[in-house]
Amino acid sequence: MATATDPLYADQWHFPLIGDIETIWNEYDGSGVTVVVYDEGVEYTHEDLAANYDASMHFTYEGVVYDPTPNTDNSAHGTSCAGLIGAVANNGVGGTGVAPGVTMTGVNYLDDLQFETQDVYDAGMLWAANFDIVSNSWGFGGSFSREQNLSISTSTASHDVELWETLVKDGRDGLGTIIVKAAGNETNNANGDGWNVTRYSICVSATDENGDATYYTNFGSSILVAAPASAVTTDQSGEAGYNADRDRDPVDSDYTSEFSGTSAATPTVAGVVALMLDANEGLGWRDVQTILAMSASHTGSAMGGPGELEEIGAWQTVGGNTWNGGGTMFHQSYGYGMVDVYAAVRMAEAWKIMSPVAKVSSNEISATGEYTGAAVAIPENNNVPGTGQVAIDMVVSTEISIETIELTITLTHANATNLNIWLEAPDGTRIQVLVQGDANSRTMDKGLTWVFGVDCLKGFSSEGTWSVIVEDVVTGETGTLTDASIEFFGSAAVNDTLFHFTDDFLMLEALDGSRATIDDLDGGIDWLNFAAMTGNITLSLVSGGAISVNGTLIAGLSAGGQEFENVMMGDGSDTVQGNGLANEAHGMRGDDLLRGANGNDVLMGGEGKDTMHGDNGNDTLKAGDGNDLIYGTAGNDQLYGEAGADTFVFAKPFGSDRVRDFADDVDQLKLDDAIWGGGKSVAQVVAQYATVVGSDTVFDFGGGNKVTVSGISNTSVFLNDIIIF
Repeated sequence: MATATDPLYADQWHFPLIGDIETIWNEYDGSGVTVVVYDEGVEYTHEDLAANYDASMHFTYEGVVYDPTPNTDNSAHGTSCAGLIGAVANNGVGGTGVAPGVTMTGVNYLDDLQFETQDVYDAGMLWAANFDIVSNSWGFGGSFSREQNLSISTSTASHDVELWETLVKDGRDGLGTIIVKAAGNETNNANGDGWNVTRYSICVSATDENGDATYYTNFGSSILVAAPASAVTTDQSGEAGYNADRDRDPVDSDYTSEFSGTSAATPTVAGVVALMLDANEGLGWRDVQTILAMSASHTGSAMGGPGELEEIGAWQTVGGNTWNGGGTMFHQSYGYGMVDVYAAVRMAEAWKIMSPVAKVSSNEISATGEYTGAAVAIPENNNVPGTGQVAIDMVVSTEISIETIELTITLTHANATNLNIWLEAPDGTRIQVLVQGDANSRTMDKGLTWVFGVDCLKGFSSEGTWSVIVEDVVTGETGTLTDASIEFFGSAAVNDTLFHFTDDFLMLEALDGSRATIDDLDGGIDWLNFAAMTGNITLSLVSGGAISVNGTLIAGLSAGGQEFENVMMGDGSDTVQGNGLANEAHGMRGDDLLRGANGNDVLMGGEGKDTMHGDNGNDTLKAGDGNDLIYGTAGNDQLYGEAGADTFVFAKPFGSDRVRDFADDVDQLKLDDAIWGGGKSVAQVVAQYATVVGSDTVFDFGGGNKVTVSGISNTSVFLNDIIIF
């Protein structure tokens, strides 16, 4: 475990909340990833930041370099954000960042850039395209103001979102700069701020040290994930900043334990994304959002119970069957849940195998629907449940796999604080987009058209009838629902499905026993993804096969249903039994046992001491790191030991196999003496059965049992490399 030695690390209470980061630090620290902090400047000479800071990348326009040094002694906000992302680890001072190997740069957005001329401002915003990630711990309160309205093309939010569209299109050589954005600290609906609504940004809410929603965090259907309001971080040096000597903050004055807000949650997520990109630099901006959502963990109030403390609403299960045996979970206060660095990075690694084509702007597709009827009155509430509701429908005939939704609604009402608004999916799933009390009472009295972001229906189909439901919960004031339209963004609907599993599975299964049966309903070539699940997993891919973790049965595959083809395992010592299909199985870390059964299989051992059997079929076995056992079983197989001292085992019958990367005096051939009837020494076996063919050695034992060792043209090397058993 890579425990940081920095003196404040033990006080950085946010780390235990975001998962097993120390295991991740054994391999990834954000090296090679660049992050720019748009804030009120960064004190880049700070003792805990300087080694990770790149001043050569300061925003430059027409020969002028815009130095991001904070303007005043009370401008510590950006310096604290930078420390949460990438404070240097193990340097004897301060704490550590989430990604302590990352390279950072600052832009003084709040105190300088936003007051520049339009051309300088635009160039400064687009400067972020030079970086992998941009962290934005700022916002405008979610007040549903004109300048926050994405339905007005000339609003400030619309202008900035157009610039962000360029960032995700052009940044990272077309993979897209990752935009992380604070939801805000006003206890408002994050949908009231267009910068939070746009699908280009990852909108982050905040939790306290218990993982519960803070009293101030904004909420809503545009929240993707939550993160801790991480407090202990870098401050302006000396008497400047949050922690002057006259304060009672217990940490050194160059640091603070009193930073907070979604401002602190946002750089925490930016650091997690940096670790994800360190693990897989080929992720598209849309991939990053999907992985964060699918890997997030439950936090706050219990699933199935009421909302608690400062939460808005309660956890709900969103339809589908591809996440932990059922639908995903969503909460207005947390989005998909607490960001989980371990699960996110492990999924990011596996993504390059399971989803090799990056999801970027150029391959994003959309579908639309529109209400075509007349305006309808919103009935007055008569203190009778349901009497204040009206619904209108939008029929969508195009099917895509949804990633995000933009819902545009036009309405008037004499008191906007009286209203609840939901979007209802074709399967009946309801997502609330406006909560009573969200908007200013006068927001809608002269008419309002507003774009709401819905990020919580990933994987849904766009096809079908979608409804907007408006409810007036107070008597005496009325309004009109005039129009609605909906636009979906995502990918082509296909039958090739990723089924994700996390450590929340058992909690969810206890609430919904149907999750214990994993079923593929639409055919295709599918993946079971256990990359984010901890423990030793045993899995049989046969119809009705079982799934166990640490010896305890947790689920089974549907008996008689569509069989699954491919599987991605995790860090444990896992066991996989294939089926009759062409399976692809990745052991990843741990000492794994992989068996292919029938079919032409691809088995990848990964790290650890693995045991691999192709069984029947023409299989490809790649053992990966470690000292592995590779069995050349029935069929004509391709065998790779890769790194480590590997043993290739052959027992009759095994077909015509080829060892592709045999290393003399490192690897071994282990031969069952029943192959030739017994009674022979190694020298006799080599002399009788080994023949050089070109640059290879071929052991032909007759009856179709043949082993070809590539690249070895001197049979004498095998005298020390064969074991007979």
